[in-house]
Amino acid sequence: MRNGGSARPDVESQVAALAAQVQRLGERLAARARGESRSAPPSAPPSAPPSVAPEEPVGVVAALNDRVLAAAEAVAAEIRAGAEREAQRVRASAAQDTSRRIAELRAMVAHHRETVAALTSETDRVERSVAVLRAQAHALDAQLSALEESLGAFEPPLY
Repeated sequence: MRNGGSARPDVESQVAALAAQVQRLGERLAARARGESRSAPPSAPPSAPPSVAPEEPVGVVAALNDRVLAAAEAVAAEIRAGAEREAQRVRASAAQDTSRRIAELRAMVAHHRETVAALTSETDRVERSVAVLRAQAHALDAQLSALEESLGAFEPPLY
């Protein structure tokens, strides 16, 4: 869930599934209140819900069904609200995490810039030193050549 996007579709699909279940429950309760029974086989006699006596009027059953449906809808609304709160928390957490990572990356880039600037400065200093050493080496080569010429022309005395 750290990437922030994968939790929301899962929560939304669960909420949608619960809403569909509540809707089907409401449809079944309404059908039973009207005397229809989709789940009972055609040969079976219609049976009343266990909590409702057969002699009770249809209006009482319908009122009971309406209360059950209202309670189920309230529960579904609370589930949706809780899922939305959780989704907002996940989004906020992801935003905070993203902001923190951006700040860390900016600090890292600033440090790398400072390091590159220091390396560039040091490279320039080393290149200047190398140029000075090359000039000194050329001067020493020239002196050595002049010394070798003067020694080659000189003949030591014979004793």
